[in-house]
Amino acid sequence: MKETLKFTESKDKLKIEIYPSVSPIIKFGLIFQGVLLIATALFLTSVTIRLIADIPIAAIIIIALCVVYVLAGREYLKKVLNRESLEISKDQITIINKQFGSIKTKSFSISEVSSLEIASQNNYTKHPLDNGTVDITGLGVTEQQLQYVTEGGTIDMRCNGMVVRFASNIASWDSEEVINRIKQFTGNNFKNNDQMKVLLNELYQTDENENLKMYL
Repeated sequence: MKETLKFTESKDKLKIEIYPSVSPIIKFGLIFQGVLLIATALFLTSVTIRLIADIPIAAIIIIALCVVYVLAGREYLKKVLNRESLEISKDQITIINKQFGSIKTKSFSISEVSSLEIASQNNYTKHPLDNGTVDITGLGVTEQQLQYVTEGGTIDMRCNGMVVRFASNIASWDSEEVINRIKQFTGNNFKNNDQMKVLLNELYQTDENENLKMYL
């Protein structure tokens, strides 16, 4: 079985490398769509160059369409080529995405994370040939895999009122292992942070009111 997670732990840092598990047919479909859109954009661009002098307005419209095609194709390829890893310290979670030679990182303070849990899948419409019992066509499984691809991640992290989703295209048991390892390493269950803040604010407000009464 292909390894989907790699853990490297030291005293001060836990690193988790995520290797997405997507079937070859899904990979082929995403790559094909991405390459097709980009190739179409290049073809239209070559045709448009000849039209710029004669029909400038049409050329501008086609160029704008080409830009949309390239961006859409890039998104398809990113789903396949993206490499994701996590770096966790005692006070910070960093999400690292490597794609097309570039590296994007986002860091979040652990004290601001209120929950860390497996993301719930959206209710997608079932394929007409997926009968829910014996999936002879394989369309039911393919649909489930596409949910992982399109949702952008299998783990939800709530931080400062927003939801950050990561760990894309891995099974739910792998997501659960990631969550458990993060909780064990940080010693935080990510369930009481918001409640603690509320309690501290209430205590602060109470102290202020008491001081005001004494002053009056």
